[in-house]
Amino acid sequence: MSKEIENLLNRTPLADVRVPEDTFKSPDYSGINWNALEKYLKVKETHIFFVDSSGFGRSSEPALTVDQFTAEVQDLIDSTDNRLVSCLSGVGQFQVYCTIYEV
Repeated sequence: MSKEIENLLNRTPLADVRVPEDTFKSPDYSGINWNALEKYLKVKETHIFFVDSSGFGRSSEPALTVDQFTAEVQDLIDSTDNRLVSCLSGVGQFQVYCTIYEV
């Protein structure tokens, strides 16, 4: 399993998150074994965001709008001195799960 994860990381590394917009470069890691990834990278899952990816979402819906998402990510950035990285941990037709890890 570690060779599979190593190959994935070499092809599409996790996105460094210094500003909220960096999460828009998050690679699609949906379908991989998260426990193995966390163990291999020695990272700690910080937060999983459920985000509208269609551009038509509303603030009253379960998925965060882009504005809501970037505000929450900014709060997360402001609350830690640790390095943050992100990936898409689930991808649907109109929403995505964006996972943020502390390194």
